[in-house]
Amino acid sequence: MIIKGTKHIENLAGATVIAFDKTGTLTTGNMKIDILESFNSYNKETILSYIYSLELLSNHPIGTAIKNYSKEIEQRIVEDYKEIAGHGLYGKIEDREILFGNRKLLEQYEIKMNNEIPENAICLSVNKEIAGYVILTEEIRNESNDIVKELKDIGIKKVIMLTGDNLKSAKTIGNRIKVDEIKANLLPKDKLTVIEELKKVNEKVIFVGDGINDSPVLASSSFGIAMGTGASIASITADGILISNNISTLSSIIKTARCAMKVVKANIVFSLIIKAIVLILGGVGIAPIWLAILADTGVTFLTVLNAVKNIK
Repeated sequence: MIIKGTKHIENLAGATVIAFDKTGTLTTGNMKIDILESFNSYNKETILSYIYSLELLSNHPIGTAIKNYSKEIEQRIVEDYKEIAGHGLYGKIEDREILFGNRKLLEQYEIKMNNEIPENAICLSVNKEIAGYVILTEEIRNESNDIVKELKDIGIKKVIMLTGDNLKSAKTIGNRIKVDEIKANLLPKDKLTVIEELKKVNEKVIFVGDGINDSPVLASSSFGIAMGTGASIASITADGILISNNISTLSSIIKTARCAMKVVKANIVFSLIIKAIVLILGGVGIAPIWLAILADTGVTFLTVLNAVKNIK
């Protein structure tokens, strides 16, 4: 992991809580369509075409899932495209207003939901009419299965998962990984609120994320970690970048930071003690000037040796 300056190591070493984003962090970001349903006069091919055309303009992994579902999908021209953080996508295709996202997005545009549509469905709306929905499944990173135990073994008090996805999808992943707490249906500002509340009770919080939406949280946390393959703005705002994308290395990274801080504190105490002794001896006329110079050189040499000794 690249750390952007030694000033951040103290926060990393003192971490008591770790919060993870879900998609692309605890999961690989690779998705596949589990269920595809169409309504009214719309067939599945048309629905796939609308969704795929919108998703190609987004950095979200759903587009890959759509492409893998069918090799022959018609790409359509999208106008007035916009991505609504934590909600979904909007665009106009062939003069039709297309929305693809969660329930919050449909509520925002005052579109009525069918009660039979599952909570974890991602819906497609055409001219404010529900045309169909998809339900996706995610691939969990292999290293995520043991991450909670590894972090607890080094003294982390709590591991939290923060996600904008619905609670059902979040629990599917969170319960398998065995995180301590799951917070779902979060907008970027909601994630920020969670982090700020933890900091108010004197918790030092590491946040690990990869997306554009995670940037404010990465900047606000005690130590923000961006995944190496994440959005560039996430890497810019984070304090560290996990180049390997292997979250199982987090425990050893934190241990290394703690070791570094112990060495720093030990060296400071050792230096102050030696300098104090020489100062007292000099004050009473016992220590000549050459002893002060020798002590200063010796302290520098010994502190460097102490640091090197602890590198593993």
